[in-house]
Amino acid sequence: MTFERFGHSYHLQIKSVSDLKHVLTLEEAHWVATGAPTVSINSDAEFLDYLDIDDNKRIMCYEVKRGIKWLLDTLTDHTGINEQAEALNINAVNKDTADGAKIITAANKMLVELRKADTSSITLQQVREIKSKLEEAPHCHAGIAAPDAASDPKIKDFIIDIINTIGGLPEDTENPKDKGVNTEKLEEFITEITARIDWHKKTAIPKGRRNTELMPLGNNTHSAFQAFLHIREKIDQYFAQSEAITFDPRIEEHIKPHAEQLNPEDTKNVQSLKNFMKNSPLANPDQQQTLRFSDTINPFYASMLQRFRAEVMMPVLNQSMKNLSKDDWLTIKNTFVIYEEWYNTKKGGSVEDLGLEKLTVYLDERFQKETSRIIANSNKTALIQDNINLVEKLILYQANIITFVNNFTSFPHLYDPDTRAAFEMGTLIIDGRILNFSVKVENLKHHSEIAKTSDIFILYVEIIPENNKDKYIIAVPVTSGTKGNLCIGKRGIFCDLRGKLLDAKVIDIIENPIRVGETLVAPFQRIGKLLTGKIEAMTTAAEKKLDAATSSAIAPPQQSKGMMAGGLLMGGGVAFAAVTSAVAFFVKTIGSLGPAKTIGGILMAILAVMAPACLIALMKLKRRDLSSILEGVGWAINSRMRLTFKQSRVFTETPPLPRKANIKGFSRWRLWVLLVITFLLALVKISQAQEPEWKQNVALGLNRTSGNSDTSLYNIDFNTQRKGTTREFIAKAKYAYGESEDTTTEENANATAQYNFLMTDRTYSYINADYKYDNIAHIDYRITVGPGLGYYFIKNPTQNFSIELGAAYIETKLDITNTVGATAIDDTEDSINLRVVSKYDWQISKSARLWEALEYLPEFEDFDVYLINYELGVEAAINSKLSLRLVFEDKYDNNPAPGIKKNDVIIKSALVCNL
Repeated sequence: MTFERFGHSYHLQIKSVSDLKHVLTLEEAHWVATGAPTVSINSDAEFLDYLDIDDNKRIMCYEVKRGIKWLLDTLTDHTGINEQAEALNINAVNKDTADGAKIITAANKMLVELRKADTSSITLQQVREIKSKLEEAPHCHAGIAAPDAASDPKIKDFIIDIINTIGGLPEDTENPKDKGVNTEKLEEFITEITARIDWHKKTAIPKGRRNTELMPLGNNTHSAFQAFLHIREKIDQYFAQSEAITFDPRIEEHIKPHAEQLNPEDTKNVQSLKNFMKNSPLANPDQQQTLRFSDTINPFYASMLQRFRAEVMMPVLNQSMKNLSKDDWLTIKNTFVIYEEWYNTKKGGSVEDLGLEKLTVYLDERFQKETSRIIANSNKTALIQDNINLVEKLILYQANIITFVNNFTSFPHLYDPDTRAAFEMGTLIIDGRILNFSVKVENLKHHSEIAKTSDIFILYVEIIPENNKDKYIIAVPVTSGTKGNLCIGKRGIFCDLRGKLLDAKVIDIIENPIRVGETLVAPFQRIGKLLTGKIEAMTTAAEKKLDAATSSAIAPPQQSKGMMAGGLLMGGGVAFAAVTSAVAFFVKTIGSLGPAKTIGGILMAILAVMAPACLIALMKLKRRDLSSILEGVGWAINSRMRLTFKQSRVFTETPPLPRKANIKGFSRWRLWVLLVITFLLALVKISQAQEPEWKQNVALGLNRTSGNSDTSLYNIDFNTQRKGTTREFIAKAKYAYGESEDTTTEENANATAQYNFLMTDRTYSYINADYKYDNIAHIDYRITVGPGLGYYFIKNPTQNFSIELGAAYIETKLDITNTVGATAIDDTEDSINLRVVSKYDWQISKSARLWEALEYLPEFEDFDVYLINYELGVEAAINSKLSLRLVFEDKYDNNPAPGIKKNDVIIKSALVCNL
């Protein structure tokens, strides 16, 4: 069982069947994930469906174990699993297991169906071809008869009527065409028909009679009762209101709804007016308790009342009456008492709409018999379907299980720049950058609450398809570079895993540090904005005063023009005096402190601002955790998934310019060089106040061959130093150029300077600056600046040995526009590094000297990213002015430009001239 370290956590290596077996015994606490929603996993949908045993749309660790065990038990030969093959070797299936026997039988039958000459194996494509044909058949569900399975149109209509009245199966299928009926539904339908017909038989009228006790109005009783029901409640209300006003006439004032209940808008609304009429009385109440049809009748009920008079009053009372008395109303109500009791015991209501005639036809036993036959056939078809599904399941498990487990139990694909993890959605191109990592978010609010703990700068982006429908949201971490122009509303383009380009829009942001450099300048940017705001406010106030003064000058004067001009001049004079006084105070203060203390004070002030911001940024960058992003979309993550340096460069990239691009304009590295030179000149100026003399030398080297090979190597080194009792200044500059057969083999330059302030005889503080250029290593520039402390463990006239410990800000720009095979990568990076240096110098004799220096620069954010610079040199004097020098240099960069080796070793000899 082998584990690999990714993102500061350990991941089980899963490359073969033997590794899969380890998953079965591995404690779930050591799995990277123990659960995940199927919607967030990019894999074969059928494979995930088979793996999701409980069908809850989540894959759990115990389901993965069951899947692995089933696969290993069902196959005797596991070669196909190692090869992740989509073709099943039938001879490799274990015939001694129940599922294995079914798979062998089904596979052989499918090969016969497909008429394949090779019967030793079957592919996933072949299985799905058979499965597709079978699923197109109308009776593919076990125990279910689909309408299209019936060859007789009448049987088809019969099944459709069952679905429309009783309901169809499967119940979770939205499309009615995909539904059918089983035996239970069929029996329920026949029971309902029988009950409906038996219930309705009670209304039959014997021959020779016109009515019965149940049917007082003969065959017209059904329609008359419905007319009676529609108006009964309003007539009951009318007689109750009439009786009430007979007792107290004042009640009439409260019976009618008041027109004030309708606002002016309601009088224009048809539905509002209808509701007002519906809630109004049938007619004005009468103390005589008689409904007079000649009086005003509520128009809303006029048609109902007319039908009631024709179908009920006339037949029951045997006369056409212009009025309806209370006694007549009671007579009508008593007429329908027995019928209403029967009506309320209604049976077979679900099939009522089909009509008695059709229901009577459906009682013919051939309908039930034929439907039962179709149901029986569907059971046979479903059995075949189940066996085919077993074959498909085995092939899918064989082809996908290793990849899936590598995206569940272990996450190596996430840390590999050349592959995609199963939960990744695609690539976002925005603000001149390529953001390669994204996950789909179902609930933005829920996800953002969890993702805030990740300490990662996260964009929430709405992806908009071409049809402007089916929009979805993705979470995209920004892991390198700067915030730039990223903001809510910013638009970009999203390339999904199928290569389709979609519109994208930023809708929310979680802000966190992206890189140290941006955090370091943030306090000064805020101070700048504050000062700018104050200046703008002062300028605005001054402009307002000037406008007011100008307006007063133009308006009829209330005071003399001389006073107005004097006031303006006096105000300007006061402002000028204030500014000049402030400048004078600043110059005087600098003059009294001296340049050394002034520079020191400025550096201390800058350090006081930058140190807390740097510390907080480093802590957050060190804690950046991808697990929170996945947990927000439903993954159950066991271990922290620290964002590594390599990942941050892969997840967020800035593509290089085209090869051999001609770049014009002022490069940023030139500004850096100017600043470093200015800084060094300032240190030289300070050091000149000390008593020691400068020690300087120039070394020239030349190696030249001709004949069978034509090579040349030139190098020049310049060294200067000045060491006093309280201050030391050391500076070096190097340049080397070499070519072979007209091909440049070496071209680099390096300048370094260090200023030491001796706090005791052995302890000192320092500030170090270094500039490097290397054309072969594709380093456009690398600037290193930082302070620290040093200590001389040995310090005497012949030997010096010191150790330095400090911090360094490093900014590197890689020149990869012309690199062969260069990938899209952000070519500028910065970091805060620890700086550990050991220096040894031995004056062996008056004419011989040896020195050694080792510099180690690991990143604070990730100690796995570091630089090592080593130098070993020896020098022998020829005379007081000339010496011979031999130097061995080893420069190691464990994160070089693409296509460049990590280690560079240089051995050079030179003639030294002491100046």
